[in-house]
Amino acid sequence: MTSAPAPVSWKTVAVQRQEVLRTGGEDELIKEAKEIIQPMLYTAKDGRVEVQQLASSSTLNLLV
Repeated sequence: MTSAPAPVSWKTVAVQRQEVLRTGGEDELIKEAKEIIQPMLYTAKDGRVEVQQLASSSTLNLLV
């Protein structure tokens, strides 16, 4: 008797980064960087792959 193979899982994380350079008050440069992180979990079991979208997060950084 053989047992079923254990499920195989892997995770990918997509990071989208957008940077903007602009001039603020008194002509000072402001660098704005926004990152959106979107993780996906893939699980292979019973001859198929299940895809689960995990919670995303975003970060906004302002540098003067």
